Amino acid sequence: MTRTVVHHEPQGPQDTGKNASLGRFGSGYPDTVLSATTLRYPGGPVYETGRKCGSRPAVVQVKAGPRPEVAAGRRVSNPGRLRIARSQEITLAFLPRGSSVPQPPAARITPLLRTTARRAQKTPTSHPSATAPNPVP
Repeated sequence: MTRTVVHHEPQGPQDTGKNASLGRFGSGYPDTVLSATTLRYPGGPVYETGRKCGSRPAVVQVKAGPRPEVAAGRRVSNPGRLRIARSQEITLAFLPRGSSVPQPPAARITPLLRTTARRAQKTPTSHPSATAPNPVP
């Protein structure tokens, strides 16, 4: 399994409110694909429903939860249209059919929560740049 943790902050009003979608985020990175059947982030492999994960056929799954520290979440059928909320957790997974989307490990979530809290205290109205996706082992 490959894990990617992304911290994203809007670049301006075109990335906020009703415009803040996973599709809008992905459009800022060349070669990114976010669909119900295909996932790809820059420099990464293409994951397509029907291909194998290990020795088993796999599916693309997207799950969105209200906050990173909350395990509950809902499956998303059209990830490009998913609206991004403040401090929301979105998990994009490529797993064997029938597998559940795992909760990201606390070791990856905790630093993001700390960063978000610090930035909110310092610059509540600024729009710093997003960090690019980084593969996480």
